[in-house]
Amino acid sequence: MSLSDESVEKFESVKTKANQYVIMKIDDLDEPVPVLEVEVVGPKGASYDKFLSDLMRSKDCRFGVFSYMVARKSHPVIFYWTPHEADSKTKFCYTTTNSELRKTAFTGFAEIHASDADKLEEDVVTTKLEEFF
Repeated sequence: MSLSDESVEKFESVKTKANQYVIMKIDDLDEPVPVLEVEVVGPKGASYDKFLSDLMRSKDCRFGVFSYMVARKSHPVIFYWTPHEADSKTKFCYTTTNSELRKTAFTGFAEIHASDADKLEEDVVTTKLEEFF
Protein backbone atom coordinates (compact mmCIF):
# COMPACT_ATOMS: atom_id res chain seq x y z
CA MET A 1 0.00 0.00 0.00
CA SER A 2 1.26 3.45 -0.80
CA LEU A 3 -0.11 6.97 -0.56
CA SER A 4 0.01 9.20 -3.59
CA ASP A 5 1.89 12.48 -3.11
CA GLU A 6 -1.44 14.30 -3.39
CA SER A 7 -2.95 12.10 -0.64
CA VAL A 8 -0.11 12.97 1.72
CA GLU A 9 -0.39 16.67 0.85
CA LYS A 10 -4.18 16.80 1.34
CA PHE A 11 -4.01 14.74 4.54
CA GLU A 12 -1.54 17.31 5.88
CA SER A 13 -3.83 20.13 4.72
CA VAL A 14 -6.61 18.78 6.96
CA LYS A 15 -4.20 18.41 9.89
CA THR A 16 -3.15 22.06 9.48
CA LYS A 17 -6.78 23.13 8.98
CA ALA A 18 -6.21 24.48 5.46
CA ASN A 19 -8.98 22.12 4.26
CA GLN A 20 -11.93 20.67 6.16
CA TYR A 21 -11.70 17.15 4.77
CA VAL A 22 -10.31 14.79 2.19
CA ILE A 23 -11.88 11.61 0.78
CA MET A 24 -9.48 8.95 -0.52
CA LYS A 25 -9.94 5.72 -2.44
CA ILE A 26 -7.77 2.89 -3.67
CA ASP A 27 -7.37 3.58 -7.35
CA ASP A 28 -6.80 0.05 -8.65
CA LEU A 29 -7.34 -2.93 -6.37
CA ASP A 30 -5.56 -5.25 -8.82
CA GLU A 31 -2.22 -3.43 -8.66
CA PRO A 32 0.56 -5.30 -6.82
CA VAL A 33 0.97 -2.20 -4.62
CA PRO A 34 -2.37 -0.37 -4.44
CA VAL A 35 -2.19 3.42 -4.26
CA LEU A 36 -4.47 5.57 -2.12
CA GLU A 37 -5.61 8.50 -4.27
CA VAL A 38 -7.52 11.69 -3.47
CA GLU A 39 -11.12 11.65 -4.65
CA VAL A 40 -12.59 14.81 -3.06
CA VAL A 41 -11.23 17.72 -1.05
CA GLY A 42 -13.59 19.75 1.12
CA PRO A 43 -12.62 23.40 1.58
CA LYS A 44 -12.17 24.91 5.02
CA GLY A 45 -15.56 25.42 6.64
CA ALA A 46 -17.33 22.67 4.65
CA SER A 47 -20.06 20.97 6.67
CA TYR A 48 -20.05 17.50 8.18
CA ASP A 49 -23.17 16.74 6.10
CA LYS A 50 -21.27 17.59 2.90
CA PHE A 51 -18.40 15.35 4.05
CA LEU A 52 -20.81 12.45 4.62
CA SER A 53 -22.43 13.02 1.25
CA ASP A 54 -19.03 12.82 -0.46
CA LEU A 55 -17.87 9.85 1.66
CA MET A 56 -20.98 7.76 0.94
CA ARG A 57 -21.55 8.84 -2.66
CA SER A 58 -20.10 5.60 -4.00
CA LYS A 59 -21.19 2.09 -3.06
CA ASP A 60 -17.49 1.27 -2.54
CA CYS A 61 -15.27 1.63 0.50
CA ARG A 62 -13.53 4.93 1.21
CA PHE A 63 -11.23 6.62 3.69
CA GLY A 64 -11.98 10.12 4.87
CA VAL A 65 -10.18 12.57 7.11
CA PHE A 66 -12.37 15.29 8.62
CA SER A 67 -11.35 18.14 10.92
CA TYR A 68 -13.95 17.47 13.63
CA MET A 69 -14.77 19.83 16.50
CA VAL A 70 -14.72 18.07 19.87
CA ALA A 71 -14.67 19.90 23.22
CA ARG A 72 -14.09 23.24 21.46
CA LYS A 73 -11.01 21.96 19.65
CA SER A 74 -10.65 20.73 16.08
CA HIS A 75 -9.14 17.24 15.61
CA PRO A 76 -8.40 15.36 12.39
CA VAL A 77 -10.47 12.16 12.54
CA ILE A 78 -10.06 9.16 10.25
CA PHE A 79 -13.29 7.73 8.82
CA TYR A 80 -13.19 4.21 7.44
CA TRP A 81 -16.33 3.59 5.33
CA THR A 82 -17.14 0.00 4.34
CA PRO A 83 -20.74 -0.11 3.11
CA HIS A 84 -22.60 -3.41 3.13
CA GLU A 85 -23.01 -3.12 -0.66
CA ALA A 86 -19.24 -3.25 -1.30
CA ASP A 87 -17.94 -6.57 -2.59
CA SER A 88 -15.82 -8.86 -0.41
CA LYS A 89 -12.57 -8.28 -2.30
CA THR A 90 -12.89 -4.51 -1.90
CA LYS A 91 -13.68 -4.78 1.82
CA PHE A 92 -10.71 -7.09 2.35
CA CYS A 93 -8.35 -4.74 0.51
CA TYR A 94 -9.57 -1.71 2.48
CA THR A 95 -9.33 -3.60 5.78
CA THR A 96 -5.74 -4.58 5.01
CA THR A 97 -4.94 -1.02 3.94
CA ASN A 98 -6.52 0.40 7.09
CA SER A 99 -4.34 -1.87 9.23
CA GLU A 100 -1.23 -0.69 7.40
CA LEU A 101 -2.22 2.98 7.60
CA ARG A 102 -2.90 2.72 11.35
CA LYS A 103 0.77 1.76 11.74
CA THR A 104 2.07 4.61 9.57
CA ALA A 105 0.17 7.67 8.36
CA PHE A 106 -2.86 7.40 10.66
CA THR A 107 -0.98 6.61 13.89
CA GLY A 108 -2.45 8.30 16.94
CA PHE A 109 -5.61 9.60 15.28
CA ALA A 110 -9.16 8.82 16.35
CA GLU A 111 -10.93 6.51 13.92
CA ILE A 112 -14.58 5.97 13.11
CA HIS A 113 -15.38 2.74 11.27
CA ALA A 114 -18.86 2.46 9.80
CA SER A 115 -20.73 0.23 7.40
CA ASP A 116 -24.06 2.05 7.58
CA ALA A 117 -25.11 5.69 7.82
CA ASP A 118 -26.53 5.37 11.36
CA LYS A 119 -23.01 4.96 12.75
CA LEU A 120 -21.99 8.24 11.12
CA GLU A 121 -24.73 10.39 12.58
CA GLU A 122 -23.19 13.44 14.18
CA ASP A 123 -24.37 12.75 17.74
CA VAL A 124 -23.09 9.14 17.58
CA VAL A 125 -19.69 10.27 16.26
CA THR A 126 -19.41 13.09 18.78
CA THR A 127 -20.08 10.69 21.66
CA LYS A 128 -17.39 8.28 20.42
CA LEU A 129 -14.89 11.08 19.94
CA GLU A 130 -15.54 12.59 23.37
CA GLU A 131 -14.47 9.21 24.80
CA PHE A 132 -11.28 9.28 22.70
CA PHE A 133 -10.29 12.86 23.48
